[in-house]
Amino acid sequence: MAQKSQPPVDVPDSPDWPGLRALAAGQAGYFTAAQAAERGFSAQLLSKHAASGTLERPLRGIYRLAHFPPGEHEDLVVAWLWSGGLAVVSHESALQLHELSDAMPARIHLTLPLDESGRRRVVPDTYVLHFADLADADRAWVGPVAVTTPVRAVLDVAAANGDAGLVAQAIDQGIDRELFRLWDVVPAVEYARSFDTPHWRVFPEAVADLGDSWFMRGASGICARRPPADWPRLARETAERHGGRVYWQMYHPRTGTMGLHVAWSQPGPDAAVEGALRQDFAEVFEWR
Repeated sequence: MAQKSQPPVDVPDSPDWPGLRALAAGQAGYFTAAQAAERGFSAQLLSKHAASGTLERPLRGIYRLAHFPPGEHEDLVVAWLWSGGLAVVSHESALQLHELSDAMPARIHLTLPLDESGRRRVVPDTYVLHFADLADADRAWVGPVAVTTPVRAVLDVAAANGDAGLVAQAIDQGIDRELFRLWDVVPAVEYARSFDTPHWRVFPEAVADLGDSWFMRGASGICARRPPADWPRLARETAERHGGRVYWQMYHPRTGTMGLHVAWSQPGPDAAVEGALRQDFAEVFEWR
């Protein structure tokens, strides 16, 4: 049976300079060769303009209008275009972008979807790749750049065993600027507190609903089948039935692994409550 032919791509007969400039204007002056091809620019024509100085080529397949006014975070725009628009600036790079802590990473941290982890690619030495399926609630935008939210950035750096001093500083500054509450970053707080971090404190007003201290326990298991789409709600309601609150959660679809952190105000639950909660989680999510 003959395969259906794909409809031809509507490419202009001549280079569409106004269209290319309009596109680049929203990307800090940058564009990809693929984007240019859709506007009538062949690889040969791009090379010609790069040689003449009309265009610059910071990375293979990525170009910049030479006379476009310089802007902030251009290196992050290049990294985003390099990923095909899939990457989100994350970890220490996200802290820097949000102006949280004194993070000045030597390399750009990018998070790509999990299904990109097996793809072979040539990664520039200045990039560090992480892989996770980010929820919409974990994404924000700074200009043309996709970036993880302050909460996700702090949690990611702590989970990756990053600099505890930067984590503590980011928590302080994020709370002070009302970007998040202490409740939102409990695992990062525990991580920072596990180090001898000089002069670190938590702003008292941030713990109004938690108290001066709390008790936290982790629970994890391997799901026998994929959990329902609303599994975070189920986890939250299960924890609340036992007087706790879920403050960190993770599900890895490839391995079926689920992890949860539940916090209580001190003195925390007794062994019976803690055991009952773990049993409920195992039943709700069919942990093996």
